[in-house]
Amino acid sequence: MHCLDTNIIIDFLRGNEQIIKKVNDLSNNIEIFVTPITVCEIYKGIFLHNKIEEELEIFEKMLHQLNNIEFNNDVCKEFGKIYSQLKKAGTLIPEFDMMIASFVKVNNLTLITRDKKHFEDVGIKVEVW
Repeated sequence: MHCLDTNIIIDFLRGNEQIIKKVNDLSNNIEIFVTPITVCEIYKGIFLHNKIEEELEIFEKMLHQLNNIEFNNDVCKEFGKIYSQLKKAGTLIPEFDMMIASFVKVNNLTLITRDKKHFEDVGIKVEVW
């Protein structure tokens, strides 16, 4: 099972044909998940965009095809562990990325991203597109 990172969804919404094909191919074979953090980041970008209604329609259609991961205490606890580990190592990454990694780790998913660097040291499976 896989989870899409924010940058993959952004590329999908921008019409990147390679990403659209990969997401569609993947969704035909396995369940694809999205974190509430990614959903928040995408909505933030949409409401800053000039074509709000068009972007909302495309994104919400996509959301209906994805499985939403729920926040729970295990995810929150994992965030604390990841934050502590990275802070002690002096390798902090953006907190939203730590939260996304927490969802992925707790749910034993593979994160599909374009930003391998942020997720190298958090103990999750990563696939770079």
